[in-house]
Amino acid sequence: MAAIFNIPDQYNGDSFEEVTFNFFINDTNTVNDLSGSTPRLQIKNKKDLSTAVETLTIGSGLEWVDTDTQDGDSGILKISMTDAIDWGAGTFVYDLQITTTNPTKVKTYVKGEIKVLSEITT
Repeated sequence: MAAIFNIPDQYNGDSFEEVTFNFFINDTNTVNDLSGSTPRLQIKNKKDLSTAVETLTIGSGLEWVDTDTQDGDSGILKISMTDAIDWGAGTFVYDLQITTTNPTKVKTYVKGEIKVLSEITT
C-alpha cells in the first residue's frame, strides 16, 4: 500500500517548493538503494484525472540524492522542478511509481494531494 503524503501548499506562478522522499528498509536507517530504478511522478487535477498537468522523471523534475558517496547508494528522491507552477489554483493529486529491474516490478510508493493557491502578485 502506498504511503500518503500531502505536499505542502504551493502558489500558482511560484517555483515549486522542494520536497524529498526518503526510502529506507523496514523502518530502519538502512537505505533502500533505488538508484538503478526508474521513478515517475504524475500530477493531475483532482477534478479531471484524465490529463496530467506534470509528469516528472529523473532529469526532468526528479533527482536522486546520493546518500553514500562511497558506494553510490541513493535512498532519497527529490522533486527538483525549476519551472513556475502554471496549473491554476485548485487541488491536485499525485502518485510516485518506481520501476525496478531484475526482476521487473512496478510499485506505487507514495500518493497524496497538492493544494495550489491563487497568486495575488502577478
